[in-house]
Amino acid sequence: MTLWIRNLTKREWLLAALYITIGLVLGGMAACADEAYAWVGGVYPPFKEESSATVIMQPYCMIDDCSPYTTIVDYPANIEAALKQWEWAKAAFTIHRGHNVPPDPCHAGEGTVVFILTDSNNLCPGDGPLNSGGRAELKYDMNRVLIYLNVENYTIRDGQPFRLILHELGHAWGLGHPDDFGQKVQAVMNSTIYYLELQEDDLRGMAALYPHTPVEPRTPVQEQAARPKGFLENPRDGSSQSGVGVISGWVCEAELVEVLIWSRGSEDYKREPVSYGTNRVDTAEVCDDADNGFGLLFNWNRLGPGDYIIDVLVDEAWLGRSEITVTTLGEEFLRGVEGEYVLEDFPYPGSSVVIEWEQSLQNFVISDHHE
Repeated sequence: MTLWIRNLTKREWLLAALYITIGLVLGGMAACADEAYAWVGGVYPPFKEESSATVIMQPYCMIDDCSPYTTIVDYPANIEAALKQWEWAKAAFTIHRGHNVPPDPCHAGEGTVVFILTDSNNLCPGDGPLNSGGRAELKYDMNRVLIYLNVENYTIRDGQPFRLILHELGHAWGLGHPDDFGQKVQAVMNSTIYYLELQEDDLRGMAALYPHTPVEPRTPVQEQAARPKGFLENPRDGSSQSGVGVISGWVCEAELVEVLIWSRGSEDYKREPVSYGTNRVDTAEVCDDADNGFGLLFNWNRLGPGDYIIDVLVDEAWLGRSEITVTTLGEEFLRGVEGEYVLEDFPYPGSSVVIEWEQSLQNFVISDHHE
């Protein structure tokens, strides 16, 4: 899928040229490495400043009769399914659904993504011809994107446009083709599309383009080059937390490891330094050394009940994220209480464990086990 750029100001041309030039250099380095760096930013995203877009769910027909194709394919359903996948990304980007098809898609409203069913030659002035299954045209003058779907192409003709829609939406957000830069990653955003679901590389790219973290955002190329090698292990994404726990994981190289703890809709966040350098022999093969563990003992009661996001930063570069739910007993540190309870048929039928309140951990621990 060729990515065309139209109607750029001089400054935007310079920015795009700079990003692409740096990306080519990094891509050449990746081609020589055993594994790719990661996702690739294409050009400066048209929705970068607003971090939101309205996607028109019904495609506009730019040829005489689209009924043979709309009879075969439920385009709104395919667009909706693709949008839901892009919403998997933990990104500060809001996707709105629009249902009013613009009377003139070539001059659609600001902040919109419009799908256009067409053939090879019937496109908006200056955009043709269309020699592939689809193409995303980024219109910087009005912060909008036109996504052309070529009904003459086999992906549309055979009733299989979903992968193409999923891919072109990635271009609309600002992602490029990793394989064009010599990167060997699994990604819907590769120029040859084989996947029906977004891969980790696609989601990580979206999250890096539109980061939730309240630190100064990096450019796509900087974020790509800076991402450290490591993993946030605890707390697990989607888990529930209470009492005193540990935020931990590993990273190969670091001067400073920090965690950001925050919640959506709030400008307040906690930024905590993390101890780094504990022995992790399991990382030796990846990092060529073993002193790579990091950890922070943290009292979840400090946060109060609710949903929170944990971001780990390594020398200001984003490493990973977990979204958790915190439950408390109403106090930051509950004192002077005792409690014991028997869990029958746990961890398997016929056995039981005794759990007992441990004040220092602000939680229950296993104090006995019966077979």
